[in-house]
Amino acid sequence: MSEKKTQLDPDKLSAKKAAVLGSKKSKSPVYLTVALVMVIIAIGVYFGVNLATAGKQSSDADALVSVSEVKARPDLYNGTITIKGVASRIFKEDGVIEVSDEKACCSIYLLTPLNKGQQTKLKVTELYDGNYPAPGSAITASGALEKGEDGYRFVVSELLQGKHVLLEMK
Repeated sequence: MSEKKTQLDPDKLSAKKAAVLGSKKSKSPVYLTVALVMVIIAIGVYFGVNLATAGKQSSDADALVSVSEVKARPDLYNGTITIKGVASRIFKEDGVIEVSDEKACCSIYLLTPLNKGQQTKLKVTELYDGNYPAPGSAITASGALEKGEDGYRFVVSELLQGKHVLLEMK
């Protein structure tokens, strides 16, 4: 058996590679263009997300937010806001209401003492008048977030069930 070795012309080989793969010169601008577009998209997404969340920053009483939104980024909410949620647990003896979001994935605690003993125990200056909601009730709480040493605390000014005022600050 005779082996026949074929030698390829380097110019023809380069031409074949260029035809199959495209030339190196044509790839660089394509990669550069794709990379530039990706960077522009990333910058746009970054600023778009920041502008969208900055729009949630509240300074008016009409801001209605969910428990999960407040829990995720409490620093975004300034001024008076209204939190909507479900009164998942009521600790009447302590003056505390646990409010969960609609999916019960997260919750916050509202410190709402009705007497001086609860007020002292909770180490708060606010005192409330009214009645606690029934567990499982849909409620809205108006108030403001305060930043303290241990994190944020929602200071309730008024707690509603529907349009009925249940608790309000004295």
